[in-house]
Amino acid sequence: MAPKAPSSFADGELSSLIDLKAGYILRGAGELPRQGSRSPWRLHQNYLRDFALLRAGRLTDHVRFGKRGQPVRAPGAPAPVRALNPVELPGTGHVDVGGTRLRYRKTGSGEPVLLLHGIGQSLDDWTEQHDRLAARHTVYSVDLPGFAYSDRLPGRATLAGLASVLPGFLDALGVHEPLPVMGNSLGGAVAMKLAADHPDRVSALVLANSAGFGKEVAVVLRLLAALLLRPDKEASRRTVQSIFYDKELVTDARVGHALALSQRATHRQTVLDIARDLGTIAGIRAEWRTALMVALAESDIPTLVVWGDHDHILPFSHLGAAAAALPHAESHVFSKTGHMPQIERPEEFAAVVEEFLTRVPVILSGSGSPR
Repeated sequence: MAPKAPSSFADGELSSLIDLKAGYILRGAGELPRQGSRSPWRLHQNYLRDFALLRAGRLTDHVRFGKRGQPVRAPGAPAPVRALNPVELPGTGHVDVGGTRLRYRKTGSGEPVLLLHGIGQSLDDWTEQHDRLAARHTVYSVDLPGFAYSDRLPGRATLAGLASVLPGFLDALGVHEPLPVMGNSLGGAVAMKLAADHPDRVSALVLANSAGFGKEVAVVLRLLAALLLRPDKEASRRTVQSIFYDKELVTDARVGHALALSQRATHRQTVLDIARDLGTIAGIRAEWRTALMVALAESDIPTLVVWGDHDHILPFSHLGAAAAALPHAESHVFSKTGHMPQIERPEEFAAVVEEFLTRVPVILSGSGSPR
């Protein structure tokens, strides 16, 4: 028989088992065991408290038992949907950035590129591009703070906070030179915020169905809110269906992954925080969008904006708004494609991006402002 923590512990806030600030401990924080927020799944680094817990604590508190290697669930509960294992992807690891543990993925070799996911999503959204771009690049993707399997930053999650952690993240991985940054949906807004605040860290922008170019958000975002309030398989399936034009991409694995993320308390809270930071019930706030557009319009960072013409989350009309706001930007349209062209049109997406990036040095040298 084997004990198993309930999901309220396993999917909640986790911290390092060893609470020491020594350099050798901090450097290896990503490899150390994690612990929950309260007993019996937490040690207190206090002899008397831990002695009492180990000697007098009840073995059955907050614990269910089942056969080793098999899932444990409450009597009458439905069988869980099999989700993608977050550690199965090659090149996946964790890094500590200012005390925040982030999950990331690194593949390939060559000039580095950074890939950023959307709201309520994870670095898994870039699997198809890891497979293709890694032939010429060192490809990095990351679960933004609070999303998926990365720790939250202290306080309420904001767009500025998500972008602020990225220079430290890149430094921790040994990437100090400017690099192309690609973002899908919310990830596009984070990429733009990084470029506005740290233009010396960004050599080019690729914005895929990016937030920030219009007020309108589709009604399907209400599905995401409903899923967060009451996670279940059918809500997860409807949310995944809304993303893709090609419904063959709505697989059990994708639905299971969406459900697994929605069941994580930190992930749910981060989604709600970001939604409040960026918009209201009437739509996306103009203040932060206007500030970003002004900063980028005055920038010489080469920019490519791409969109799927059947996006049911951020309307296709936002591409026209992007062209008006960023007259120096290039654009590309993916036919019969939804909100994630990097998944739905992986070959075309990679080819368009590679062709754009091969011309970035020429654009920079022609601008008179090489970085």
